[in-house]
Amino acid sequence: RSYISKMLSRFGYNVVNAVDGLDGWEQAQYQLPDVVVSDIMMPRMDGYELASTLRARSEFERVPILMLTSRAGDKHRQKALRLGVDRYLIKPCPDELLVAELRNSIDSRRGDRLAAG
Repeated sequence: RSYISKMLSRFGYNVVNAVDGLDGWEQAQYQLPDVVVSDIMMPRMDGYELASTLRARSEFERVPILMLTSRAGDKHRQKALRLGVDRYLIKPCPDELLVAELRNSIDSRRGDRLAAG
């Protein structure tokens, strides 16, 4: 979490860290994020629960969710995608790939909002 936060900050992103899924959910309600990057394995609320909770609320339906995890199995990927995760990345993930996926996710959602608005 610390490495990803520092790396994204170096690329110009304003990063808000959460200690786990529940903290991430609470922070997302306080300030709507442009994108959520989550692992699957977290205490109190795992990444699946976080994605499901976010997608259940209309204000988060257009917020991209990127899952960055060591769980490489197809069953984990399929479950995440069914819950509304936009991108599923396997650790270790090159910094450039993560940043490219972040940019693509944000840009595609902005395009959706412009087209819908």
